[in-house]
Amino acid sequence: MILGSVAGDRGLGGQMVVLHRISSSGSGPLDSVRTRPDGSFRLAYRPITVVLYLMSVRYAGIGYFSAPLA
Repeated sequence: MILGSVAGDRGLGGQMVVLHRISSSGSGPLDSVRTRPDGSFRLAYRPITVVLYLMSVRYAGIGYFSAPLA
């Protein structure tokens, strides 16, 4: 997750990032990971062409969603 600041963007550590799957046969979270102190994280998945994948993170009570993953 990137948190905007006056000096530019900086990573936000300790946040839970969730990988979601969305398809006509069912949807839901697949995996999750906590961000490192610098805000970086790594999630692995095997994409299926008929399924949409995206990530979410919650900060200050607000949920943020990524654009669909390639």
